[in-house]
Amino acid sequence: MEYIESKLLSGAENAIDQKTLLSLTGFKSVREMQKRIEFERRQGVLILCNFSPQGGYFLPCQTDSEQAQHEISTFYGVLRAKVLSTLYTLKHAREALNLPPDEQLKIDDWEMR
Repeated sequence: MEYIESKLLSGAENAIDQKTLLSLTGFKSVREMQKRIEFERRQGVLILCNFSPQGGYFLPCQTDSEQAQHEISTFYGVLRAKVLSTLYTLKHAREALNLPPDEQLKIDDWEMR
């Protein structure tokens, strides 16, 4: 399998939808491809995605630093909101189970902006 990064173009306007990326990369399933995307992201590759209905994966714009900052900022904001929502849900589940607070995962440590 090839690296996802090598198949992506820069800029949100060049986002590649999931189905097309699946065929370009040769992965057998979307889940397998998503795991590879997660792996590359953990290695520091900024694989961004559109959260719009048409979706798609892309790399930050390489020709316009302001556009790149906007794309990264948008991606960051959406993921941050999802993480915070998940942490709140996790907190309530933990409380329902009468579990002690997780010392490494405290929702109160996150700033709400």
